[in-house]
Amino acid sequence: MRARFPGDLLTVVIDEQSKGKKAAATQGSNESSLSASVQDFFGIPAGAVSFLPKGFSPEPIVTAETRRESAADGKTSREGTLSARITVRVIARDGAGNLQVQGDKIVTLNSEDQHIVLTGLVRPEDIRPDNTVLSTRLADARISYYGFGAVGDKQTVPFGQRLMDWVWPF
Repeated sequence: MRARFPGDLLTVVIDEQSKGKKAAATQGSNESSLSASVQDFFGIPAGAVSFLPKGFSPEPIVTAETRRESAADGKTSREGTLSARITVRVIARDGAGNLQVQGDKIVTLNSEDQHIVLTGLVRPEDIRPDNTVLSTRLADARISYYGFGAVGDKQTVPFGQRLMDWVWPF
């Protein structure tokens, strides 16, 4: 019997593959300059400076220049595959007849817990006669796969190290 109503069970065949690549290159330059001079010293025009203290000049009294250039390259590449089967529960049926499903599965192997959590929408016509549906046929699918245990602990960067990476500029 195919799932049709809230409370019914449905098996989702997860067969997900993803690949991604991204490359970026940036170059930039910026120049600026600043010059300040005295054109009118306490109301005295710059041309009438002969009676001002010796060595005074209305020429620029502040001069500054800056120049900055930068260049950066970056590349990322990621590839992943997830194959699994999970039985989920129909939790609601929308006005169009689509089924909202959700479920989670925990598999423990060698003291390591592997979690699969799945939510999404299924069209009834995408459900196969054996009451299964491919994960690629789910709308608004959210599939999470993560683990807890000794291996997961070793793959996690400690909080103190993450804090130092964020604070330390070098």
